[in-house]
Amino acid sequence: TPFVTTVYTVTVTDANGCRDTASVTINVDPLPRIDSIRTTCSQDLMTYSVRVVTNGNTVTSNVGTVTSLGGGVFIISDIPIS
Repeated sequence: TPFVTTVYTVTVTDANGCRDTASVTINVDPLPRIDSIRTTCSQDLMTYSVRVVTNGNTVTSNVGTVTSLGGGVFIISDIPIS
């Protein structure tokens, strides 16, 4: 597995000396970045929300509800306080 974008090239020669070459480029995207901007507790202090900014296209969470605000900004809300 390459860590940077890499071109792989294969050259095949048959018994008659005929050659063919094929190449494939494996693009490696940069690691996503995520920054917590603001944490807000609910009025009943039972849940909280986190506003995050990322260079990724999606944010998933195993708790709460994720809402995209566009431009890499997301709100994860209804996170239980435990």
